This record gives sequence, C-alpha cells and structure tokens, in this order.
Amino acid sequence: MEGSKISTNPVKIIQGYYIAPDSSSGLSTQDLAKQLAESFKDDEVMFDIMLHTTMQARICGQMYKGGDYGGFWFIAHYGATYFYKNNGTWGKKDL
Repeated sequence: MEGSKISTNPVKIIQGYYIAPDSSSGLSTQDLAKQLAESFKDDEVMFDIMLHTTMQARICGQMYKGGDYGGFWFIAHYGATYFYKNNGTWGKKDL
C-alpha cells in the first residue's frame, strides 16, 4: 500500500492453551486473563489463547507498547466482555 511502512519490530503471534496456577491465588478468571495479557511485554503481540482455570475461557486480542495499551475479548460460556487498556489503566465493556 502506498505510504505504508514496515515496522522494524515484527508482530508476535501467540496461540495455544494456558493452564492457570492453582485457584488459591484468589484471582478471578477475568483477572487472570488481564494478568496474562499484561505479561506480553513486546512492542506488539497478537494472541488467541484458551485459558484454563476453574472454568474455560477464550481470550483473543492484542497488546502493545510494553503491555500498557491494547485489548482483548474474553469469551466464556456466559457471554463476552471486551477488556481494554489505555496508558496502563484497564476498562471493560460487557456484551
């Protein structure tokens, strides 16, 4: 495309399963999903992960700028929520 640039830092794409540690941490599945998304500290990461805790959820989205910005869909048996992070602060929108 005319005027487009190729980044010197390629996007990393992560797919797979993540089995969360024992639920004794006291974190909800949604909190564990946010913690997992924040762990991607690269310039830009796209991910599609099945998160296994006391329940199963799918999280898919992207994080960038060292995990300070981005968002992901949290999809579980009871519905979907979009979590977004802007300048280090989380927000969410339920469907």
